Amino acid sequence: MAIQLRVPTVPITELEQSAFCRTDETLDSKSLAEEFDAGVRWQKLPISYLKARPEELNIRITVARAELGDRLLVLSHHYQRNEIIKFADHTGDSFKLGEYISFSAEVSDSEDSPTALTLDWTSSLDGSFSSQGADSTGVAQFQDNGLAEGTHALTVTVTDSTGLFATAIANFDVVANTAPSIASVSISPDPAYKPDTLTCNYS
Repeated sequence: MAIQLRVPTVPITELEQSAFCRTDETLDSKSLAEEFDAGVRWQKLPISYLKARPEELNIRITVARAELGDRLLVLSHHYQRNEIIKFADHTGDSFKLGEYISFSAEVSDSEDSPTALTLDWTSSLDGSFSSQGADSTGVAQFQDNGLAEGTHALTVTVTDSTGLFATAIANFDVVANTAPSIASVSISPDPAYKPDTLTCNYS
């Protein structure tokens, strides 16, 4: 019996360069200018960052992260190296609370057909939330948008007709996408007159 878990599935649109991801080798960081030469596709970044050495980038990101505080939510993925993940609030695949998440697994057994196998999808936070089975090709897939906020350890268990079973585990985050808030607003000068320049302050 075999189970191959493919959950959750999200597109990788950045850092598709193995030299910037975790490997078994010890690799030195390079400046972003050198990373560009390696063929990495990046979103637009400030020009001043392009030739900065890793040590300088580390300092600048640390300072900016501290200044932004709770106004910034940094998401990362498990394939990124520690020097990137250390700035993240959440690691692993991440989804917004209430968003439909696509789950998929491939199962097979040497005696039973895929449709004869039973599956259980269990979250460490929500418990068992699906028993979606596989089709005749061995693929089980469905969507769910009711998972709780937090870090989930998903366990998929496939069991054959004799009670033998196999499991696979994947981790992902469900993150609340809350709107920004303004605690107070003030306008000066107060009172204001026609020639005055008004200044609005908020926090």
